[in-house]
Amino acid sequence: WVSHIHPLGRVAFIAKLLWKKPYVVILHGFDFRLALRNPWKRFLTHHILHGARLVVCNSQALAYDVKSFVPKMSKPLVVNPSVLKVSRSGHIQYTDSRNGVRVLTVARLVSRKNHSAVIKAVSMLEGVEYIIVGDGPDRDKLDRLIRELGLEDRVHIRTNVSDEELGSVYAKAEIFILPVLPDATDVEG
Repeated sequence: WVSHIHPLGRVAFIAKLLWKKPYVVILHGFDFRLALRNPWKRFLTHHILHGARLVVCNSQALAYDVKSFVPKMSKPLVVNPSVLKVSRSGHIQYTDSRNGVRVLTVARLVSRKNHSAVIKAVSMLEGVEYIIVGDGPDRDKLDRLIRELGLEDRVHIRTNVSDEELGSVYAKAEIFILPVLPDATDVEG
């Protein structure tokens, strides 16, 4: 099982050629887009994906792109990521947001994820609390925007959230939002 086309996919492809070892490639959109950036990588990527016993994609959109790129390969398996967990008792406990509707984004803090647009929208709405789970280079910029708009009581950035905590954060949100900006290389499923 390899989780990146380059370089791990190349190793798996060579192992298949030399020792007849089957392999599976797990893909996400960014990895796939990077693998298509030059003719040599496109050539290798085509052979790696075509030679895989199975290609696993994290979205239907990516599976479509992969199948379009390698039409003769079998249909990729789509496995959407999931982190929501149920408590030991089998119940998810929902709690009302102290400010009304709770909106959630789980993503890296980079300009492409467009967190600032949501923060600005929250500033124009009453009764909306916005939780951002993530970290990244735009953290300071977003903190400044939150302060400038006076939203410290309604917009919260949480970092270092465990999988268990993340399940609880998802369960407490009414709306998930991720208004990403188009990018030539990176992609959202």
